[in-house]
Amino acid sequence: MNRLGKLAVLALSPVLLGAAEQLPDIVVAEQAEPAYVILSLKQSWDNPEARIWSWNPVMDKQLFLPCSNDPERRPCNELFRAPSEVKPVLDNTHLLVTASHGGAALIRIADKRVIWHVYPHNNPHSAALLPDGNVVTASSNGSYIRLFNLAKYNSADPGSTPAEQYFADDAHGVVWDAKRERLWSSGRWGICEWQYHADPEHPALKQAGFYPMIDPEPQGRGTYLQLNGHDLVLTPDGEQLLVTTEKAIYRFDLRSRSYSTSHALADIKSISILAGRELMLKPTESWWSPAVLFPDDKKLSASCHLPGAKIYKARWIPRLKQSE
Repeated sequence: MNRLGKLAVLALSPVLLGAAEQLPDIVVAEQAEPAYVILSLKQSWDNPEARIWSWNPVMDKQLFLPCSNDPERRPCNELFRAPSEVKPVLDNTHLLVTASHGGAALIRIADKRVIWHVYPHNNPHSAALLPDGNVVTASSNGSYIRLFNLAKYNSADPGSTPAEQYFADDAHGVVWDAKRERLWSSGRWGICEWQYHADPEHPALKQAGFYPMIDPEPQGRGTYLQLNGHDLVLTPDGEQLLVTTEKAIYRFDLRSRSYSTSHALADIKSISILAGRELMLKPTESWWSPAVLFPDDKKLSASCHLPGAKIYKARWIPRLKQSE
């Protein structure tokens, strides 16, 4: 059994509601507190009971140690300010998170245990788990993705975790495609395809393709358009990628390797789809919003307003029978 399988077995203590009762919750990366928070849709978010789980990394004693690969030698917890990503993983038993100040971590929901925490730095916007348990992060300021070898992770010195770095211009999104056994990343000029070589000693990535957006206008003469891709997610059927940009949300068909417009919605920071229902985060102040957006449900959008919050990304997660 690989590392991911072992983690999933260890994490089965949260009890999920039965299918008949199941009502998805929403998990958000919230920068005002800062915290990663699971919120119920059973009541308005101005009701404190809507908040059913949260983890504040800055206050977590598991992160109270120096970060050895930080130039300023700040404590690890300081590098988790400004949460920038949250992804339910391992059958929704863990959260894979990043923070703009430099950190990435895997958190077990059941007991808020930090399974590992690493430090890609330079404004990490996203992360993806690989089949062997390693992780890839995307850093926009540094224009790179970084592959961490977690087989050599040392909990006493997480900053020393070995990593390989690869250029990816304005890297923002990264996602693992299990069907094709490929990693995909989004950035300034398009979507990159990466082949993963799993090796306990020297895991590696190799770029297998690059797919820019081509200007369709005659005057463009086939020049590249700046995609400036932000969030990157697989559609539930695993056949397309959705990439959010400053202009619209585009679909990237993984069979034809071609783009089409999905939604004429600009500046969407995150998109999540469950059972055909779309959840988005559209900033109302700079890069954040105190509310999430359901494009086809204005009433539900109005009830999902978290007072004082600065939400950066939001994802669906099946409802957990547990309290904070």
